[in-house]
Amino acid sequence: MKKFIPYEKLNKKARRALDLQQRGSWEGVRHATVPAEADKRAYKRHPKHKGQLPDE
Repeated sequence: MKKFIPYEKLNKKARRALDLQQRGSWEGVRHATVPAEADKRAYKRHPKHKGQLPDE
């Protein structure tokens, strides 16, 4: 049986090994940087033709 040592008293390698054991995987998670599905009818704040001025 291993002797219990508090986390704060573990050395750096032991803390790292313990942390790696407790971490889960992110394989099923979709990242926030993935663009959402665009709605064609959504408001667009930028003008359609930026450089052109209307005819007067």
